[in-house]
Amino acid sequence: MRPSKVCPKCDKEFKTWQARTGHMYIHNKKVECEWCSKEHTKSNLSSHQNTCWNNPKNIRHCNLCGKQLTKIDSKKFCNTSCAATHNNTGREVTWGDKTSKTINKYFDESEYYRNIEKKTEYNYYYRSVQRRSRQQLKHLSPDEYKRYKSDVWNVDTNPNGLIIDHDEQVFTHWCKGSSVEEASDISNLQVITQKENLDRQRGYSPKNIWEQFRSEKYIHGNATLAQ
Repeated sequence: MRPSKVCPKCDKEFKTWQARTGHMYIHNKKVECEWCSKEHTKSNLSSHQNTCWNNPKNIRHCNLCGKQLTKIDSKKFCNTSCAATHNNTGREVTWGDKTSKTINKYFDESEYYRNIEKKTEYNYYYRSVQRRSRQQLKHLSPDEYKRYKSDVWNVDTNPNGLIIDHDEQVFTHWCKGSSVEEASDISNLQVITQKENLDRQRGYSPKNIWEQFRSEKYIHGNATLAQ
């Protein structure tokens, strides 16, 4: 005969006797661990006390700062900062000069990578073009705008949706010094899927565009960012 499905202490009924057996643990009297004072049921108190980090046989300290470790494992330090400090103590740096003469020199001398002050300018330009592009499409091509709004691309919920794309890239317009009105003109807009947009991006090099139009005759000749 299988055990009853009703708890004998609180009369709560369960669908299976296994569920009732698991429920019975909440009625077990909890006892404090003698090392950390946390309460545990009698059934797991013994195993906890054997592995408790405050148990004298388990107490370990950080090799650098001496702080007591709170977990029983193979770690020697209390955190990554102490580990890094200990492991790098007395280490002689031998790669500094080599790096500064190669990688750092390349980036420091490249105007394309170092004109950081243009970042805010381009971001403002890009947002302005995107905002006006939506307005242009809505007023001058309402059917296309409705088609776009009915299936707008979203990276999480609609990865195959539609976007408003620019026949000539926004970044290219910015490098050439075009106005927001020129970049967002209806003749430069098209509604395509995100996949088609990514396919169009292949082979497009912002760095080459920047170098092509960086002449002083262009207002934004020092453009550094990609769309």
